[in-house]
Amino acid sequence: MVELSYHPVRHEISSLARSVTVLTINNADSPVSDSFDMPLGIIDRVLIEFPRNCNRHIHIQIFQGSVQWLPGGSGSSFCLMGHEQPVGIDCYKQVFDDDKNFIIRAWNDGDVHCNHVINVLFTVKFSEVV
Repeated sequence: MVELSYHPVRHEISSLARSVTVLTINNADSPVSDSFDMPLGIIDRVLIEFPRNCNRHIHIQIFQGSVQWLPGGSGSSFCLMGHEQPVGIDCYKQVFDDDKNFIIRAWNDGDVHCNHVINVLFTVKFSEVV
């Protein structure tokens, strides 16, 4: 006979917010990079908010380790007018111990006269046995 045991599982949703300031000197050759460790779990949504009136001059990429994750396609970047709705990406990205380092890389196209702040919100789901 096999005895089955029950362990309650708690599912939680965590949000991780990051802000990156793109200075006027941060062009494509010298982007700003923000490196951080992501909580373990599953990223199921990313929200990127561009600054108002950035007029498609600010670019952003998100890497997991050294591999570009968002947007898909090496070398591509997100770039919006800034008065539009934030970019919302529904996804399924597992984060384990050995690949929890993420990098936000951002720059301007050289035609800016002030600094800009990009806000990025990650929604991470995780489960644990209690």
